[in-house]
Amino acid sequence: MADVHFGGRIVSAEELARALLLMLLFLLTVGLSWLPFVALGTAPLEALFEVVSAVGTVGLSSGVAAPDLDPLLKLVLIADMLLGRVEFVALLVLLYPRTWIGKRAST
Repeated sequence: MADVHFGGRIVSAEELARALLLMLLFLLTVGLSWLPFVALGTAPLEALFEVVSAVGTVGLSSGVAAPDLDPLLKLVLIADMLLGRVEFVALLVLLYPRTWIGKRAST
């Protein structure tokens, strides 16, 4: 297997796996957020545009996000915007118990 180079250095298999995991988290978020829109009758391409725009915190809309949008779909978009803005890794670190349980500052 050939070595992967990026920025003049060799990228380890572990670093590649982490990068792929981050991309997979993004794609899973988009896919799982897209399903409720399609299930509630939104046009698939417009729903995908809304979800990707929310996760990417772009702010563009195809007109689906409106005041009369179903409350469930509003919550989905809110969660997408939060995940996109705060980032997946930061939320995972926050939610991972080992990062905050038992960590006391020694004085």
